[in-house]
Amino acid sequence: MREKPLHLSHFPYYLLKIMLCDTEQYRLGRFLSYSCAVIHSISLLLQMYYLIDNFNKETVSRYGCVVIVTTYCVVALIYEILYAQPSVSMMSQQISTLWPMDACGEKVKQMILKRAFFTSVVTYSILFSFPIFGIIMFPLWGDQSDMFLCVRVFNEYFTKWSKVPIYLYFCSFPVLTFSGIRLPGMLLYAILITNIQIILLNQKIAHISDLGDQRLVFGTLCSCVSLQIKLRQMLNKVLQFVYLVMPVFLLLGALTAISVLFFLFYSLENPSDYLMIRLACFLGGNILVVFTFCESGQALSNDTGRIFDILLTCPWYKWDKKNKNILLMFLVNSLKPMSITIAGITLDYKLAVTLIRTCCSYALVLYQMKN
Repeated sequence: MREKPLHLSHFPYYLLKIMLCDTEQYRLGRFLSYSCAVIHSISLLLQMYYLIDNFNKETVSRYGCVVIVTTYCVVALIYEILYAQPSVSMMSQQISTLWPMDACGEKVKQMILKRAFFTSVVTYSILFSFPIFGIIMFPLWGDQSDMFLCVRVFNEYFTKWSKVPIYLYFCSFPVLTFSGIRLPGMLLYAILITNIQIILLNQKIAHISDLGDQRLVFGTLCSCVSLQIKLRQMLNKVLQFVYLVMPVFLLLGALTAISVLFFLFYSLENPSDYLMIRLACFLGGNILVVFTFCESGQALSNDTGRIFDILLTCPWYKWDKKNKNILLMFLVNSLKPMSITIAGITLDYKLAVTLIRTCCSYALVLYQMKN
C-alpha cells in the first residue's frame, strides 16, 4: 500500500518545530542568536580573565556557578547555530515520507491528537519556563552582584559606561537561557514524531488479523517494514548529531549540576530572598534539562520496544510461507529496542538518577573542602 506524505503544517508538534528547530531560518531569530552568542562569549572571556587575574577561594565559590551555567548555555547556542539547520533539513526530508495521522482511520487520529495535546502542554510549559528564568535575572528584580560576576567585571573594566554592557547582558539573557533547553527539546521533538509513527505502526499491525486475503496481509506487512526502515534511518541520522554533542554536554551538564548544588549549600550560609529565587531558577532549569534529555532517551527505548510485543500477537499460523518469512524478518529487526548510548552511557531514567546522586556527592565534598 502507498501512504500519503506527511504534511508538517498539519502536524500536532509543528509549533514545537518552529520554536526549536527553525529559529535561525528567520531574520529576527538569526539576529537574536548571533548577537546573544557574541555578547555572552565576550562577557564569558572577560569573566574568565578576571577570575584568573583575581583568583581566590571566595570569588570562585560565589561566582563559579553562574560562570559554568553560562558556559553551558553559550556552548549550546554555538552548537545550535552551527549544526541545527543541517539536522533540521535532514529531518524534514525524512519526515515528509512518513505516514499521515489518518493512515489508520479517524478514530486513531483523534486518539493521537488527544495524546499530543497533553504532551504539548507539558513541553511548552517546560520551554517557556526558561525565558521566564532569564527575565527573573533582570536588574529590576534586585542586585545581581551577589551572584553574577559580570556586574563586577563590567563595573571595573568599563567604569562609567558599565551600564551599557550590563543591560545588553541581561536583556539577552532570556535568549541564552532558552538555548539551554533547545538541544534536548530538538531531540524530544524527533522522539515525539517517532512516537506518533509507532502508534500508527502498532495499530496497523494489530488489525492484520482482520485481513483474510494473504495478498492484503503481504501488502500491509511490507508497508509496516518500510515504515520501520524509514524510522530507523531518520533516528540514526538524528543520533549521529546527538553523538556529536553528547560527550561535551555530559561533561558540561555534570559540572553545571555540581556547581549549582555547591552554590545552593554555599548560599544557605547567608541567604536572601532574591538570591534564593534566582538560585531556584538555576536549579529548576538544570533539572528540566536533565529530565528532557533522559525522557527522550527512555521514550525512544520504550516506543521501539513495543513493536516487537505487538508483532507477537499476529496470527502467523494462518499465513502462507511468504508472509511468515516477512514476519520473521520483522521480528528480528524489532528484537532490540533503539537507545542513545555512547561509551557505555545510555540516556534513560537510570542516568538521571545516577547523575543526580553523583553530583550531590561531589557538591557536598567540595562544600566540605571549602570549610
